[in-house]
This record gives sequence, structure tokens and C-alpha cells, in this order.
Amino acid sequence: MKKIIVLFMITIFVLSLASCSKSTNIESTENTEKQDSTIIESEGNTEKQDSNITESAQSDTEAQASSETLPDGYYNVGDFTVFVPEGWTAIPVPDRDDPSKILTYDIQLAKDAIYNEASNTWNTDDGVSFYVTLLPQEDFERVPEGRDYYAKDFAVTDMEDITIGELTWHGFSVNPIGAPVYMMWAARGNGVGGYYTSISTAYDMSLEDADIQAILGSLK
Repeated sequence: MKKIIVLFMITIFVLSLASCSKSTNIESTENTEKQDSTIIESEGNTEKQDSNITESAQSDTEAQASSETLPDGYYNVGDFTVFVPEGWTAIPVPDRDDPSKILTYDIQLAKDAIYNEASNTWNTDDGVSFYVTLLPQEDFERVPEGRDYYAKDFAVTDMEDITIGELTWHGFSVNPIGAPVYMMWAARGNGVGGYYTSISTAYDMSLEDADIQAILGSLK
């Protein structure tokens, strides 16, 4: 039960960060579409067809290139790629407003997950749950606020900074379920945002674990 509460809190906090950027992106997209629509209508049906053909070809080319260049064991989330160790499962995260859509900036990795075919869900209560979220700069800067968010209900232990691969991670841990839950974040550099991760386990798993190191080290 405590693990469920922790996972719920993690989800709410991450979604609260991502919702701001999502709203901004929607407004920006709507304005862009309005402008594009006006331009295309004024230029006639021929340019509409040319535009559609170009966009389709570009999309196919990008998808093919992504598939061809993706290293073995890597999973393409959409906005980033991540390594999935053997024995782990990459579980897409649905949009809370439209579950038929999959988020391109968020992924759940799970070890020892059990699939429930009837409900089409994964049970990670007896294993390891590892969320990775890519946030834009404005939302990423708010991530450290999470320490106070969790400190309201749990004892918080600050972690020493660790560098794995290309990124330096900062964070803290809480221990409400008999094993630590790690909350960490790392900037991508050049003001382009960064990653927020949460790792919860049903048993004691150190950040020195080879799988954890491989996942964090794959993020760029």
C-alpha cells in the first residue's frame, strides 16, 4: 500500500511539471497551424499537395533513419532514447487526458514486472519501477522543489552528486517501503532542459547496480 502511495505521488508531481509545458506547446501548435493554414489556402491546391507529399516523405525518412541508427537494446521513446537491460520491460506511458495517445517524453522501465492480459496492465509491485521523464528547461528548473514536496510526508535523505556517462545527477531518496526510492535529475546542458527520474523497488537495490548504471548512462 505504501508503495502505491509513493508511486501516486511521483506521478502527480511529474505530471504537474509536464502539464505546464504541454499547455504551452498546444497553444503554440494551434497558432502555428492557423498561420500555416492561411498561407496554404492562399497558395492553392497544388502547393497543398506538394506540402503533403514532402511532409510524408520526410516523416518516412526520419522514421527509417531512427530505426536504422538505434543501437541494440535501446528503446525510442519519441523525444529521447534509453537503454533497456535484459530482463527489463519498457512500458509506454499514456496521456492522462487521452489514454489512446502515448507520451513521447515519458517512459516507465520495469524489472520483474508481471503482465495482466485481462486488464492490459503491468504489475511492478514486486520488482523495480524506473520512470524517466524529459522536461523542457522551464519545468526542469522546478524539479528541485520536489524535495519539499516529499518532505511533507517522508524523511528525505540528500544524495551526493554522481556522474554517469554524459550527465551529472543530483537528488535525494525517501524510504517509506523498506527500500529506498530515488528521485534524481540531470541537466542536458545549454539550457535545453533535462531528465527527471524516480526509481522505486520492492527490495534493496543500489544505484551501483549494473542495470541502473546502464540505463542512466544511456541518457544524453
